[in-house]
Amino acid sequence: MIQYNQAGGPLGGASAIKLHYGINGWSIVYSPDPSMVYNPVSQRWETTITLAANATRLDFVFNDGGGGWDNNSGADWHIPVSGAPPPPTTPWTLDGNAESGTLIRAQISGGLKLWAAAQGSILYVGAQSAAGTANDHFIFIARSPGASRSAPWAKTGAVAAWDAFLANESTNNWCGWFDSTGSTNFAGFTEKITGGTGKVIEGTIDLRQLYSTGGISPAALPSTVYLCAAEYGTSDGGSLVNSTQVPATVNSDGNIDLGEFLAFPINAEVHDWMLQ
Repeated sequence: MIQYNQAGGPLGGASAIKLHYGINGWSIVYSPDPSMVYNPVSQRWETTITLAANATRLDFVFNDGGGGWDNNSGADWHIPVSGAPPPPTTPWTLDGNAESGTLIRAQISGGLKLWAAAQGSILYVGAQSAAGTANDHFIFIARSPGASRSAPWAKTGAVAAWDAFLANESTNNWCGWFDSTGSTNFAGFTEKITGGTGKVIEGTIDLRQLYSTGGISPAALPSTVYLCAAEYGTSDGGSLVNSTQVPATVNSDGNIDLGEFLAFPINAEVHDWMLQ
């Protein structure tokens, strides 16, 4: 992440800031210039970029998109960097099969299991497949479970407000991601389902993508997300199966309440360059 403090500089009055950058002594220059997002907490403009594996130096300046520039009094900014390392091996395999028991974060005897793991900004979740059952299966994700809203897919009852959910339909074993608006048309989400005994619904979600502004501006990762897995009768109006939801119900009222989500910490390594 690169942060820029415009106060007192050439772009002090600008209402928009863009990053102009390249690598290795400006031998490669990237275009178009990405827009930065103002963070009122840090009072800095921020953006996140990914560097090529052969990068040894990051070169950058800032502009307002209209001819105004801050180039560090002609010196630009140059920071030694290491190229992007090979992607680390994930502790999960997205193949529709159950993961290691060490990734089970909650379970109910005779009911659902909830697998979860995180690496960087990617969150993995899983639960048993709905195939061969009379119930649809859901995994809900929330940065902070909010006021209750109607359960999705025309089910009966309410759920503390979620940001996204992964769902698996029992009648045809279809699975997919949905955001809080019910949309499935967004990047950063993958899923896998394989029917049969012992199989699971599982998926990954890019939390930076989920919590970005308009799907464009990168967002800070939440330190914790809240998860729950549940079964509902497969027909419209199907009821929540309280006896199998995880974490366990606290009142068996047919709703998924605030206290029925699992707090799951997100730990990610982040490298920041801050310009004071």
